[in-house]
Amino acid sequence: MESLLLRRVACACIPIAITLTTACAQDDLRDGELPRSGWFAAPDVVQGRLQILVADMLDGSTGRIHRVVVDDTPIELVLPDGADTTGLAPRALVRAWGAQGDDAFEVDELEVLAPPPAPLIDADAFAPRSLATILVDWGDPLLSAEEANEKMYTGEGSTQQFFAEMSYGKETMAGDIFGPYSIAWPGGCDADAIAQYAINAMADAGENPSAYEQLMYVFPSAGCGWGGLAMLGSPQQPERDSWYNGSFDCVVRNQEVAHNYGLLHTHFYYGCSGGGPFGSSCSFEEYGSPYDPMGYGCGHMAAPQKHYMGWLEGCNIVTATSDGTFNLLPTEVPCDGTQALRLPTFDGRYYYLEYRTPIGFDSDHSGVLVHVSGGWDYYGPDPYLIDLGEGGFLAAGDSYSDPNGEVTFTVVEEHDTHAVIDVTFPGGGSGAPTCIDGGAPEEQAGVVGTLSCLGGPFQPDASPPTVAIVDPADGDVFAPGADFTISAEANDDIGVLSVALYVDGAIAETRTMPPWEWHVDDIPEGEYELQAIASDGINEAESAIVRIEVRPGGGDDGGDAGEAGDVGEAGDAADDDTADDGDDGDDGGLEDEDGALPPGYGLDGEAAGCGCRASDRTPPFVLLGFAAALLRTRSRRRTEARARA
Repeated sequence: MESLLLRRVACACIPIAITLTTACAQDDLRDGELPRSGWFAAPDVVQGRLQILVADMLDGSTGRIHRVVVDDTPIELVLPDGADTTGLAPRALVRAWGAQGDDAFEVDELEVLAPPPAPLIDADAFAPRSLATILVDWGDPLLSAEEANEKMYTGEGSTQQFFAEMSYGKETMAGDIFGPYSIAWPGGCDADAIAQYAINAMADAGENPSAYEQLMYVFPSAGCGWGGLAMLGSPQQPERDSWYNGSFDCVVRNQEVAHNYGLLHTHFYYGCSGGGPFGSSCSFEEYGSPYDPMGYGCGHMAAPQKHYMGWLEGCNIVTATSDGTFNLLPTEVPCDGTQALRLPTFDGRYYYLEYRTPIGFDSDHSGVLVHVSGGWDYYGPDPYLIDLGEGGFLAAGDSYSDPNGEVTFTVVEEHDTHAVIDVTFPGGGSGAPTCIDGGAPEEQAGVVGTLSCLGGPFQPDASPPTVAIVDPADGDVFAPGADFTISAEANDDIGVLSVALYVDGAIAETRTMPPWEWHVDDIPEGEYELQAIASDGINEAESAIVRIEVRPGGGDDGGDAGEAGDVGEAGDAADDDTADDGDDGDDGGLEDEDGALPPGYGLDGEAAGCGCRASDRTPPFVLLGFAAALLRTRSRRRTEARARA
């Protein structure tokens, strides 16, 4: 078996050689399942940002694709068979030496020049996740917009409901449904072309793809060997793209989105040495857990996955290295006490014990599940479910001992509110139990861990935001040609995802970050109705309609909005520091931020359909045919994340 020589550059810019040892190779994707690039930076070297994609194959296997992006062109890398790539992080700057193959770059040596970019300082990892679900087809749509919206946001078991319950309310999955759009036949399973056609169609419909953190491409079967495909990211820096080939059920929908956050599959151990459920040598099923969408179920994610995502924190995770009795609280509800009990394994990993109760997404599950998992570097852990008890669940009275005698644990009691776990180590072990943040867990009636929990699973946000247009005022009058700023105020108990401005009932432009302002240049004569609609991803709220009039002499008497030179005074003052940041073109804001459209934008495709709130009406400003856009983006990039209450 070959090894891959990986050189890392340390902080002092001293190359450090690291040899990656071989590991079980991922299944290779069949030729043609991803588009190949024939362009290379040099005959024997490529350099750029690393992309890692995970393909969830229809045959139950998995495939992983490594690509380097050079001048906006993704180039597939073929690494030596069996190379251990666990140290390679998405978005790292890499340089590869090798040779051009028929359809990819065959790597001999790889150097990590720089780690992935760090997230923004003090960025809030739990700001609402912003997703655009783009429905495309070349004949018959896989889903209607209404069906997709129900699966993502409004229906029982929706993705929004799922992540809200998994994270105890820390995650808000927010966004919009676009399409179905009719696109050109991509010629087969061409994931990049499908993405580019979808983005093109969305933009042609007047929507802004760059307003969303993640893009989900949903389409009828294109003959791919996989049901879902996703780029691998991290919770703080999710990757953008995921693909859904003829399927949009609970498992594939939530699994591919979770891959964007760096989560890997939840496996199942079997055939272990010694005949037990876990040993020094085991076989495993890739999608092994029937209780977790990172396997093939749709219950709660495994405790190591929740640990990685930051959903379990503090004394939700307790590590024990000495004898004790512990309260283990249900994984389905928000709690202050222990929801994952970690005990050392013989091979340096941990047993993660979690208590499943038949509520919420775990309505059919009951008992103590045990996963074996190590740590992680950039993307998530590799948890392995071990088969203990009936269906993998330990019940009251059941015990398990580590194959090397490292630890023994017993389920002493099971209640609706908690389970009681007795833990013993050879010689009693040593050290006090510790919370994952280094603190000490509370005790209750001599048992480690408080029993403080809510009465049931977290429910998604039911409170709508509030929104009002604060400038101009209702009844203001302007002179033709006036410049001014439309300003709105929006608030929500969790966070405002977007505010859209409507003019005479037609959407003009959507903001996804404050300030909620739209600058108007050279407004023509007429009467206009302005309205703002705010969304928190689950609920929407409409402002009161503000009516303004533009007529000769408007603002001249001092009692209205003022002359053209005066009406924009407040907005101009607010825009002094950003006057050159915006886009003066007539593209409706598609290019007001760097990288608004990804490589490949501009491919021809027949666009049809619209976003959820799109209107058949066109703003009257556009109907009058002015060359310059009257609603011009004044982009003010804010580094701070949206605040959460």
